Amino acid sequence: MAEPRPSGRLGRLGLLGARSAVIVLALILLVAAGHRLDVSWDATPLRSFSLSPEFRAILADIDHPVAMIGVWQPTRLDPHDRLREALVRIAAASDQLDWRLIDALRDQPRLDALEERLGFPPLPDSLYLLRDDRPPQRVALHRASIFSLQRDIAGALRQLARERPVPVHPLRGHGELSDQPGQAAVFFQHLQRSGFALRPAVDAAAVTRLGRLPDDGVLVIAGPQSPLGDEVIAALQRYLIDGGRLLVLADHRCPDDLRQLLQQWSIRPGLPGHPGTVIKSLDQALRLSGRPFDTLIAQPLGGQPSAERIAGPAAASGRLIVSPRSVPVLALDWESLDEQTAAERRTAGLLEPLLSTALLRISGDDLWLARPDDDRVAAQGDDQETLHLARVLHFPPHPQAVDPDRGARIIVWGSREALTDRWLEGDRFANALLAGEMVAHLAALPQERPIPLQQFQHYMVHTSPTTTNLLAGLLAALLPSICIGLAILAWWERR
Repeated sequence: MAEPRPSGRLGRLGLLGARSAVIVLALILLVAAGHRLDVSWDATPLRSFSLSPEFRAILADIDHPVAMIGVWQPTRLDPHDRLREALVRIAAASDQLDWRLIDALRDQPRLDALEERLGFPPLPDSLYLLRDDRPPQRVALHRASIFSLQRDIAGALRQLARERPVPVHPLRGHGELSDQPGQAAVFFQHLQRSGFALRPAVDAAAVTRLGRLPDDGVLVIAGPQSPLGDEVIAALQRYLIDGGRLLVLADHRCPDDLRQLLQQWSIRPGLPGHPGTVIKSLDQALRLSGRPFDTLIAQPLGGQPSAERIAGPAAASGRLIVSPRSVPVLALDWESLDEQTAAERRTAGLLEPLLSTALLRISGDDLWLARPDDDRVAAQGDDQETLHLARVLHFPPHPQAVDPDRGARIIVWGSREALTDRWLEGDRFANALLAGEMVAHLAALPQERPIPLQQFQHYMVHTSPTTTNLLAGLLAALLPSICIGLAILAWWERR
């Protein structure tokens, strides 16, 4: 026998109220369960509330306990708890991570304990990653760290994972770019985030004191503008003979002594007979105010395994590679030499490279060479021309090398400005990614997936707790239930 239906307006409203209460209760339980289980759905275009898959892969590879200890004043650096909440989420993604926050102003006993563990006073506004058998890693924090937090922590974890992080030694004192803001700070920060250990700069005084260049890691000569001097050139020659790894940024201002040394190693920045000139193009350049023709859009090359390994990630990123104020980078073709010339070079101790591969090029029938301040458009030809902007060379072990199994590796990029902060800030271009892969290839490291630069945070409403709870109740339960109830009531009245 069917149940009697409620009669009268009061009975129908009572049934409607009961159903609405059930719906409200179900929604409240659903929201509570999602909060309890930390279930979320990130529908933002930049995945702002999620860890990137690349970063999750690094967290999954952690095989030793790592302590993440933040040192800052919460009310000053992180007034809305964005960094703290992000670090809580990161620590929850790995069983090996332990996260703690030390108030730099109020928690002196824990600061003293951290100082004892570090061996030096901890710096404020810092995140320290500690592993028992490795040197501590520090990530400097600021208000914009929420955008680069995944990259910064990934670099520190990569350094902790390596038994001996690869050192990077910048050469200074000849007009090279430094790690100061406004020069190449972003590039050197990218190297640190990629797991390299940035060492103090090497200058002529250090070479005189040591009698040589550091023979570990990778040497970076970032755009010298004045002669290196006989002592540094001799040390650099000895460094390459012993199998050194060298990255050179050299444009039209490259000093003659460095250019002559590179020519001995079968590579030359700049075309002979065209001193002080750079490549310009009508169609293959960014049209910028004051510099309409010399900020080239470089094309990464593939085909060779080494070129794929170095330029492949930058090409796959979907971003442009720009090479401002560039010179062609030429490589000596040993196969085109006659037997006598090749024999003379070998007798002089000059090696034929095992590998000589172009990494970047620019092609077109609208290329010409001119001084940087000359913006007159040259007459265009009809022939397609290709100029190479960067090259990599591998050499066999030198007969005079200390290590008979280690050969030199050299990469030359014909642009000094390509790694300046102007082009690297904001990740608009893939230059930093490409340069990081260059250094990794020189160090013979396995290829690693890059970490995207993106904001990572919890969804937040900056209100009092009472207002937040009221808004959550209205949005998640009450308003939908009222709408459903009104729809049911309207349907009931019309049937």
